[in-house]
Amino acid sequence: CIRNLARFIQDNLPKIDLIAGYALGGTVALKLARHLPETTKILCLSGPGFIDDALRGKLQALRDLLVKDDLEGCLASLSAFVAPRGKAPGIQHLDRIAQHDVQLGCRRMLKGFGFLLNLDARLGLEDYPGKIMCMLGEHSQLATTANLAIRPAFSDSRRRLALVPDAGMRILLD
Repeated sequence: CIRNLARFIQDNLPKIDLIAGYALGGTVALKLARHLPETTKILCLSGPGFIDDALRGKLQALRDLLVKDDLEGCLASLSAFVAPRGKAPGIQHLDRIAQHDVQLGCRRMLKGFGFLLNLDARLGLEDYPGKIMCMLGEHSQLATTANLAIRPAFSDSRRRLALVPDAGMRILLD
């Protein structure tokens, strides 16, 4: 799937200087780096580089609700997970899907979570010649420093991690 996306980008788009993504999109951006070495910069916003046990457990809890068609329960749990650790979710953390689209919403979220559960962006990332910036909420409960593709201790001129103070998963809204 990632190779096909990279091939599509190479065949159909002009030279790309930056690939950026948020959450799952951030993980995909990191995964694409290996396949698009001519792209000079990758920006990952709140995207886990791989799925560790803690994130796997949270994603599985969300998937269990979706399998039961409990979209409302899943969205409530998701809003609690994307809020900064220790804080109640605010309006910026709430997602809504129209009631008549419950089954479609459940199917789409199940597919997205299933895709994320199988992504590991670490492989080949050390060979990527461009620059990588990962931004993460200091109090994020899903993407955390424990499951990033780049390690905070190894930040240098090509790899950088920026922690956003007081933010959870939704750094642009927090």
